Amino acid sequence: MSFLDHLPGIATLSHSLRPKPVDAIIEGATFQSCRRQGVRETAKVVSIGPDTMGIDHVTYDLEISKPVAVFLVGRRMLNLESFKSRFPIAL
Repeated sequence: MSFLDHLPGIATLSHSLRPKPVDAIIEGATFQSCRRQGVRETAKVVSIGPDTMGIDHVTYDLEISKPVAVFLVGRRMLNLESFKSRFPIAL
């Protein structure tokens, strides 16, 4: 809990500015990661499913944006836990 939660009127504002939890990763959802020097990675989930070993993986389209340009990197895949760690902000 933040100290802002104890201030009237500020608690609602502070909750709305916090990133949404990455609990429900579903197809079509978009997640973001902020890196150094203003670089943002945006991932749009294409599919979720297990591999042959039963480990859940997320397939996603990756876009990298810098302050001066946007690059569409293409399709990528990460296991579910790595995806949650890499893209902590749900949009």
